[in-house]
Amino acid sequence: PELLPQAAARVTVAAAADGYVHGIDAEEIGVAAMRLGAGRAAKDDEIDYAVGIELLAKRGDRVRRGDAIAILHARADDGAAAEAREQVLGAYAFGAEPPAAQPLVYAVVSKDGVRR
Repeated sequence: PELLPQAAARVTVAAAADGYVHGIDAEEIGVAAMRLGAGRAAKDDEIDYAVGIELLAKRGDRVRRGDAIAILHARADDGAAAEAREQVLGAYAFGAEPPAAQPLVYAVVSKDGVRR
């Protein structure tokens, strides 16, 4: 099998303060990945299969200042990595207390309708 090309740089995104992850804006993460080359802004754009974003901290995780919350796989000569790093950090919402639990299932859809 053909191996995918390797990204030239790994950029760590670190938590700016102690706290809990309250949420992650998925659209912002997607736009940051697109800036690195992992997605397309236009249908003719090339996709770089060696770049991307690893999310290490998820909602509810406790983090300390300096903990890695994400890793960007980028091209070493690509200035977009610094912008994507800031965008990924901005996509995370933190709080001092653990976030309230959310249901895993909001509704069940069947032939009889929607049951909440």
